[in-house]
Amino acid sequence: MFPIDCIQHIDVYNEEAGIRIFGSGGFWGFVGLFYSKQLGKHSAYVGDYHEAFYIILNSGKKVVLSCENRDFIISSITKRNAPNSPKQPTN
Repeated sequence: MFPIDCIQHIDVYNEEAGIRIFGSGGFWGFVGLFYSKQLGKHSAYVGDYHEAFYIILNSGKKVVLSCENRDFIISSITKRNAPNSPKQPTN
């Protein structure tokens, strides 16, 4: 989807689906373009909002995702993208 280096911010997403602008909402997940109070307009690819997190890319685009063990993903990306952490070379 996008390189990890393009992630400006990542955190837990604390809302439900919000208002669906375009896409599928509810049957096997939430995929499409949504609007919420927390993020405004954003893309979502979510199976379970209890495991949802959001990212803001350097471009300003906002994306909500979900996966098992979201806290591990959030902490791993936060540590990797910290200003003084060594980054792995990309090919």
